[in-house]
Amino acid sequence: MSQTFHSPPTIERRRTAVVPVLIAVTALMWTGCASSEIGLPPIENDVEIGSEFAERVESEMGLYDAPELRAYLQSLVEQLTPHAPDDRFQYKIAILDQPEPNAFALPGGFLYVSRGLLVTARSEDELVGSIGHEMAHVYRRHTARQLAKERIASPFKLPGKLVGFLIHDDIGDMINLPANLFGGVILNAFSRQDEYDADDGGIVISASAGYRPRAMGALLSRMEAQSELLSGRRRRPGFFDTHPMTPNRVQRIDRRSDDVVAPTATSAFGSDKSYLDQIEGLLAGENPAQGVLVERSYLHPSIGYVVTFPDGWAVANAPDVAIAIAEESDGFLLVRPLEDGGEPTALAEERVTELDEEFDVTPERNESVNINGWQGHIVTIREEARDGRFLASFLWVKAGDTTLQLLAFGSDQHEEKMAEALTSVRPMDVDGDDMLFVGRVQIVEAKDGESLIELGARSGNRWSPRMTAIMNDLSVDDVLSDGMLIKTVRYVPFIPSTTR
Repeated sequence: MSQTFHSPPTIERRRTAVVPVLIAVTALMWTGCASSEIGLPPIENDVEIGSEFAERVESEMGLYDAPELRAYLQSLVEQLTPHAPDDRFQYKIAILDQPEPNAFALPGGFLYVSRGLLVTARSEDELVGSIGHEMAHVYRRHTARQLAKERIASPFKLPGKLVGFLIHDDIGDMINLPANLFGGVILNAFSRQDEYDADDGGIVISASAGYRPRAMGALLSRMEAQSELLSGRRRRPGFFDTHPMTPNRVQRIDRRSDDVVAPTATSAFGSDKSYLDQIEGLLAGENPAQGVLVERSYLHPSIGYVVTFPDGWAVANAPDVAIAIAEESDGFLLVRPLEDGGEPTALAEERVTELDEEFDVTPERNESVNINGWQGHIVTIREEARDGRFLASFLWVKAGDTTLQLLAFGSDQHEEKMAEALTSVRPMDVDGDDMLFVGRVQIVEAKDGESLIELGARSGNRWSPRMTAIMNDLSVDDVLSDGMLIKTVRYVPFIPSTTR
């Protein structure tokens, strides 16, 4: 994909008329910063805290590997940074490998936008408004305040002394996934005032950098319409989980934008086409590269395996790991590759030794097994507890060059379901019945007089006419004009060796 960077040759001329208003608004925003930092750690701590949580973002949510696109986003951040009213922060941006529209910031200047947000935006102005909004969360230290309050509790209701042994080291990190992927996100929802402050900050930053600040409202409206269309479907947390949409918020953004720049102003940086060129070919929807859920099954084409979870269990996945939780939170399943590999029997012997030394426990099952053609080893233990019997099974499987670990523990009423899930692990038929397809953004030039349905039929668009209309600020029944650029999505076979 060609790389386009936009220089701001006309920015000084365009800014002249709005500078007095911008100075006034910026001063008003900056006045409250010192008082709002009461009770927060010193500013030097923000980068340290942000770095810690950035590692969690990468491991639990995953980053999209697109160096040219990330360089383009970083160039936008560098254009915006001189216009932020607080120069204590340096900003870096990364792309979340997430299909839902999402954006957030961590203390110290770590900014994130998702693939889904990039797909949803129609112009650089819209994207810049979102980035400026997140920068404002950073310099107003909203994110630092949120993380200072954060506590994650285990969601499980399992008795017995062995639970503490099972929930240790890296397994403990996996068990925190439900708190991030089911019950919320890394950050709690911002307050209405925090959102208004960040909106105002994004408006000032984008306007002073020469962009159209009203575009942020257009992006929010499109995201809201998209969210309503997809309501009821299984999804991971997105933008509105942390950035609540309040009544008349878009109208407020429009009014505040008019206070700092003329409503008829146009962006100093290229056309909407230049942005659409940036996202041509961008992955839209789920990325199977590090594992994907398809109904009850978890497929990992890069490693080449499939595992199927029980009916009625909540399932979620993060990079290279999938989990399932029983409805009453008294059962848990996990599958993941082991970074250091190892032979299944040797790993089982190590675990049995730990159980014996720590708890004087002898497994009721400890044997080598053949699971759908793969060699493995399983260890099963039980524990009597006040509320019933507790069962834990460990299974290690050699899947080609990769060693998989599967873990099941919970009330023994789930014994049959957990056993079926463990033994369901099998090789993936990547080129046959298990073949996966992915969506990629395709920009199509409309023909004069055609409809969205007609354009979709000739271009292979996999979005519905309603979704296509939302993503292009159109109505389903609109008649298109010659040369209009319509954002669509086409499906192509997923090749495990590529992510872009």
